[in-house]
Amino acid sequence: MSTAEPVAWILAVRLSNAIEEMLVPLAESPAQFMLAGSLRRGCQQVHDLEYVAVPKVAEVRGDDLFGTPVNTNLMIDKLDRMLACGQIEKAIYSDGKTRWGTKYRGFMYGGVRHELFMTGGDTFGLHVVIRTGPAEFSKAFVIRLRAAGYEARGGQVFAQGRHTPIAVPTEQRMFELAGLKYIDPREREFATDQISQS
Repeated sequence: MSTAEPVAWILAVRLSNAIEEMLVPLAESPAQFMLAGSLRRGCQQVHDLEYVAVPKVAEVRGDDLFGTPVNTNLMIDKLDRMLACGQIEKAIYSDGKTRWGTKYRGFMYGGVRHELFMTGGDTFGLHVVIRTGPAEFSKAFVIRLRAAGYEARGGQVFAQGRHTPIAVPTEQRMFELAGLKYIDPREREFATDQISQS
């Protein structure tokens, strides 16, 4: 869901660059942090900024008396610290609630809403395709995937009738499974008919 007022492209780029500078080092690899949404598609005005990431998990000294190491999602830890010191605020959505979980967080930074979707390496490609959009493209892509004998279910990809998920670490792998040539994000705005008919 988008904020009411659109944001100029140059401001959106500046803010997304700032967030990437802070969060990319906390991803499993630089390739596993991806800008998504309308800015990735090259739209000149955007309503919010979206990212998909595979967070790095590491042992961090705990808060107990002995400083017992605790496995910590470093991206979540960074956002919690940014929130505590007032760098960001939790975004309030139209239902009056926030989104501040372990897989999805919405926050305000620079007067713009940012949404971070966190996933594992084996599902990164699926989430990048879906979150890059636009919505009509994502829906058509899922239908095309089903026609090719696969389905997206519970944030994972399966061969139809099977219960073992298929690793989809990249967007390219998702397009291969759907039987499609890779489509540049900037061309997806007008590619819905193309993937429906191919």
